Amino acid sequence: MANTTVNSPANPAARRRAHGRHSRLEYCFYVALIFMLALPFAVTAWLLGRANANGPQTHSGPIAWALAESRLMASMVFRA
Repeated sequence: MANTTVNSPANPAARRRAHGRHSRLEYCFYVALIFMLALPFAVTAWLLGRANANGPQTHSGPIAWALAESRLMASMVFRA
């Protein structure tokens, strides 16, 4: 019979919580980084969309668009 308790913490629930916090922090870091990169493109796209008033308005503003894109891209990074 194998000993599966070697090098494992005494409380496996604590290990899962710590990993979840680390993963959440890393996710927030990626969202912030991608948001900063997407914001200039979002502002440009929003201004061009405002110039063409006949086009559909999918987001309320450039910040909402950049935040939605950054969340989408960060989730793709974690899915891969």
